[in-house]
Amino acid sequence: MPRGQPSKQTQFRLPPWALQFIERAAAQRHTTKTQVVLDALQCLQEQELEELMAEGYESLPAQDELLDGPGAFGGHGTRPAW
Repeated sequence: MPRGQPSKQTQFRLPPWALQFIERAAAQRHTTKTQVVLDALQCLQEQELEELMAEGYESLPAQDELLDGPGAFGGHGTRPAW
């Protein structure tokens, strides 16, 4: 976490395996336990964003449907010459 960035101390309970993982990862990476948790949260946040984007792309019509559908190109019904 960059210095000078506001933060708030928080307490929560973790199962032993989670605490052991955080401590081991911090030691291996030569960083703080806080940074390990922040990295994990950022990874989760990025994963959720990727999933949301994938769902959005899956719900879009195929590109050909967009170009051939009614209302394409201002409702003229033909594709421009370009």
